[in-house]
Amino acid sequence: MNLKFHIIILFLGFGFLTNCSESKKQNSKVNQKEIKTDDAEIINIIENDSTELIKLMRKAYYWHSETYLPDLPLNYEKGNDSIFIGIDWNTYDKNVQILNKTNFFTNDFIIYHKNIASNIDKSIKKAGTEWRNINDGIPIWAYEADEWCNCQDFPDRYWETIIIDDLKINNGLATFNLNWKTGNQYHSMNYEITAKKIDLKWKINSLEGFKNYKSSEEYDKLIAD
Repeated sequence: MNLKFHIIILFLGFGFLTNCSESKKQNSKVNQKEIKTDDAEIINIIENDSTELIKLMRKAYYWHSETYLPDLPLNYEKGNDSIFIGIDWNTYDKNVQILNKTNFFTNDFIIYHKNIASNIDKSIKKAGTEWRNINDGIPIWAYEADEWCNCQDFPDRYWETIIIDDLKINNGLATFNLNWKTGNQYHSMNYEITAKKIDLKWKINSLEGFKNYKSSEEYDKLIAD
């Protein structure tokens, strides 16, 4: 009787351990499946964001290439088209309204843009005439290249080949470099852009080229030196 009893106990114990082992394997499979699904979802989200950002860049740069819109229009003395006296605020305000209507930009970008204009206007108003003659060459408040790419030359219909690289996304803020095709190859421009996701839609938050402009104090120092 004792021998049979022990055999039964051993048999039941073995069955219990086998069931536990199988249960762990099943749980492990489920967990692995969940992890893979989660990873796939994350990858899918990143790919979707990347696609949406590329679409945004192509639309925005096509608009920029087709629309002549001076970022910082100058105002000139009456009867003198050579001496500028500050920012032409009437034209500037109209241009900013056009920028807003594109729906490509965040409010942060518009505010930053207006701060640049205010700094330049303030500095120009304090500068002597010798600094404000447009016929004397590019003034210190202007930038020689296109702020949208830090470049002077670009491929024909470049917006059609724009892609992005070095994409990083953190809490709805994307940082990436612009990249376009030259000839048959892609070349990173090392031009940084940030975008914010607002109401599930990406918008341009900053363009590296606009960082070339200075504060009014920095312009004052340039003039003083």
